[in-house]
Amino acid sequence: NREDSAYFYYDKAQKIYKNLNNDLTAGRLLLNMAIMQKNIRDYTGSEVTTMNAISLLKPLNEFRLLYKANNNLGIIYNELEDYEKAVYYYQNGLDYIRKAGDYQYLPSIWNNMGLVYHNHNNFNEAVEYFDKALNYNDSIQESDPKLFAMLIDNKANAKLHLKDTMGIYEQFNEALRIRKELNLESGVSINQLHLADYFLEKKDTIRAIDYAIKAKAIASRTKNTRDLLSSLKFLSLAVKDSALKYSRRYIEISDSLQKRERTVRNKFARIRFET
Repeated sequence: NREDSAYFYYDKAQKIYKNLNNDLTAGRLLLNMAIMQKNIRDYTGSEVTTMNAISLLKPLNEFRLLYKANNNLGIIYNELEDYEKAVYYYQNGLDYIRKAGDYQYLPSIWNNMGLVYHNHNNFNEAVEYFDKALNYNDSIQESDPKLFAMLIDNKANAKLHLKDTMGIYEQFNEALRIRKELNLESGVSINQLHLADYFLEKKDTIRAIDYAIKAKAIASRTKNTRDLLSSLKFLSLAVKDSALKYSRRYIEISDSLQKRERTVRNKFARIRFET
């Protein structure tokens, strides 16, 4: 497995660099390991590894890497639904961006903070952060179309939760068009799920189900489990006569995902203890 062997070599290398007192390289490798752990949803493991990376990088004033480490912690705590801690680490990340002078990262971290407030059902605050990122510079649409699409989709989705639907259909579509052009399939599937929610809100169940089925197809093909589970959940609620079929599929996939993640987590833990 590719991620096991990458993790194995990162772990070996960081221990060598640590013994050579090369804290910068050791810290950078630990951060790579922490991000891999986060990606397989080993949040507690990733949290520990990130903290270890920070303890090496902080005395070196490696502001850009410290931003990435704090951003990783923000994502972890958002996933763990500890929203206060998520905001705290994103704020730390913002400080490091300013210290490093890497202002191009600001819109991205504001987007992440918007998502924390969204998940905390604080939709007005979420919209403010998405707006802040969108208004950061006039050329974001040209300079970073991927982030631009993400921001207008996220903003429209937060406004949908506020029942403020003026103009949001156009924004969802604009985001979808950009993501299709850039071939960002995980962006396309989440966008289609937001459109499914939009049409359900508009009482147009047929179009809602159509978008959810499209999202499910893309998520299935690209092995994007998060959106596959979301689309199955949506369909089990929206399609009354097939609810059971979709619920069963949801449980199957969710179980096998948890097994797979547990296996990788255990492998990662073994690598850490054995080397």
